[in-house]
Amino acid sequence: ASTAYCNPLAMKTNAPMDVMWDIMRCWVKEHPVKNIDKKTPGGVILSKEPKLQANFARSTKALSQAQLNKVARFPQNPEENWGPKARATGKTKRPIEDHDIEVQGSSKLIKN
Repeated sequence: ASTAYCNPLAMKTNAPMDVMWDIMRCWVKEHPVKNIDKKTPGGVILSKEPKLQANFARSTKALSQAQLNKVARFPQNPEENWGPKARATGKTKRPIEDHDIEVQGSSKLIKN
C-alpha cells in the first residue's frame, strides 16, 4: 500500500532509481546544499555527474486559470465581523416568572 496520496510532497513514479538520482543531482546543482563529506553515502551519490539534465522550469500548462489571472486564493472579508455568527438555539427565552413549575413526583403543573 502507498501513503503517497496523503502527502503533498510525495512522488509516485515508475522511473528507475538512476534517473531519480540524476534528478536529485540536477536539483542540488541549482540549489547547493551545505558542504557534504565525500566519504558519506550522500556525498558519493552527489559527487557523480548526472547523465541527464532535468528542467525545473514551471510550465504554464500546470497552472490553473485562477493562478494565471492572479486571482487571490483567500479573498478579504466583505465587511467587518463577517463570518460565522452565534449558534442558533431555536428557543426564545422567557422571563423566570412566566415559567411553569413542575412539582417533583407529580404530573401536575403549577402555573405562576
